[in-house]
Amino acid sequence: MNERILNLLLQQHYGHLREFLIRTNGRTMFAKYAENEYTFWIPCEEYTPELQAKLLGLDVARLQEPVLDVGCGSEARLVGYLRSLGIEAYGTDRLAEKGTGVTQGDWLETTFKEGAWGTIISHMAFSNHFIHHHLKADGNIHEYARKYMELLRAIRPGGSFIYSPCLPFMEELLDIQAGYRVEHIQSSKGYEATKITRLRS
Repeated sequence: MNERILNLLLQQHYGHLREFLIRTNGRTMFAKYAENEYTFWIPCEEYTPELQAKLLGLDVARLQEPVLDVGCGSEARLVGYLRSLGIEAYGTDRLAEKGTGVTQGDWLETTFKEGAWGTIISHMAFSNHFIHHHLKADGNIHEYARKYMELLRAIRPGGSFIYSPCLPFMEELLDIQAGYRVEHIQSSKGYEATKITRLRS
């Protein structure tokens, strides 16, 4: 997919999202979202798995297994794509249709066992909702922060949590001393994802 088409898709999605936010939160709330550039880079599950992998900057040949897609979408397309490449991949989403490697569940109600995953990915899902709650006056920020840390602990040493949009208000709290390395991936012009690698148990 070329850059012109990608930009057009993003603009169209932005328009739909803007209308939704104004309708559900009012114009004052939308103004708060507009202050944060990360909020509106929101390709969703209808995009091809190849595009999702590209935007996350996934090196599929080097992904540590098993891989978990948190918020994989109803069709779990990226999970299916990775599995077609022989990668042990799983997905979870509250709207997911149960299938091979896919479970239905809410990430806030799911327990992610420590050290269980080689790679955790989340394309425009968990972190996007986290930003929403971070900006919302009555948002569920503490529960999301706890779940974020649980996801980091669910990665095996040497494994990574790769997601977009970025979460600078959480990432700035992580460093090598805390046992994590934070990298930002410029996977496409004007598009950024975060890769957090767990350095030790």
